[in-house]
Amino acid sequence: MSINLSQKLQHLQQVFELYSTYTDSLDLACRKHCCHCCTRNVSLTSLEATAILDRLNPADKNQVRAQLQTQAALERFQPRITTNEMAQRCIQGQRLPEESCDPDWGPCPLLENRACPIYPLRPFACRCLISRSNCEQIGCADMEEFTLAVNIVFLQVIEHLDRDGCTGNFSDVLLYLSKPENMDAYRQGRLDCAGGGLLCNRPLKTLMLPPPFRRQAAPLLQKLQRIGIG
Repeated sequence: MSINLSQKLQHLQQVFELYSTYTDSLDLACRKHCCHCCTRNVSLTSLEATAILDRLNPADKNQVRAQLQTQAALERFQPRITTNEMAQRCIQGQRLPEESCDPDWGPCPLLENRACPIYPLRPFACRCLISRSNCEQIGCADMEEFTLAVNIVFLQVIEHLDRDGCTGNFSDVLLYLSKPENMDAYRQGRLDCAGGGLLCNRPLKTLMLPPPFRRQAAPLLQKLQRIGIG
């Protein structure tokens, strides 16, 4: 059964815009060429990958594919569980798998001159890597607990939007969907996630939002519901 991909992409863009409105209200140290967080450990959904691939011209798409392929064998973060599956396991008291993720594995394969060549198209995992202090100076992101909670909610919503798709490392998902037969399968709602070494997305059943933040997050949640995440 085919999926309404154009509608999903429209909703994804609205989610991105809502998040940008939220971060615009914050006092952040993030600036162009500050790329300490731009590692090869970013993950994304097949919907986000499609949003990137659909908006690249053929030459840029070939260049992106070539850059990703040159580093395809290098160590990188490959998630063993999706955000919504993690939420379900937590609510059921189940153990979570150990994940391996080291920023020293290297920068994003697409990074050029400390800048992102697809910055307007970047996935949410890049958009939410924000900090109140210079990450390069302090060695990690400086983020309020509420912002971290908001990020997790948005990750859950984006996975829910793409519940017929997959999640995986940035390079893995983009390379998999850059093959026409896989993109066709995705558009028809029959993408084989296991065939690409990816994870099947899950619907949002349990919102990972701590009780102390629920009142503060209510306006954002209402706007997400109006976008149509059901």
